Amino acid sequence: MKIKCGKYFQIDTNKKYLCFVGKQPTTAKEAWRITLAKWRILSSANKYLSHSSVLTCGLCMFYIKNECEGCPIAQDGHIYCSDTPYSGYSKLSKVDEILVAAKAELKYLKKLYKKENE
Repeated sequence: MKIKCGKYFQIDTNKKYLCFVGKQPTTAKEAWRITLAKWRILSSANKYLSHSSVLTCGLCMFYIKNECEGCPIAQDGHIYCSDTPYSGYSKLSKVDEILVAAKAELKYLKKLYKKENE
């Protein structure tokens, strides 16, 4: 079964997989919208949802073609999102720890977004 989650995503409940179903972002603003939407979904899920990180991250879709050049996360010192809460999310196995990591990633991204848009 597939459940539509807003404008950009759907969840395949059989595979516990988050799928991007929107259009590729053409602006940095749209890339941010997609990325924040993704982490809102992941941080509110009651279970781990697998996701192809680059294929479901708006910022990755927008900036990866130039090896993250210009990506706000890379400019914050985290090339390929290393050492962000995201890196913990993908390595954890307990649901409560996964949700904590997802919420931490969303908090980090919101803070970075606010900093970028001041």
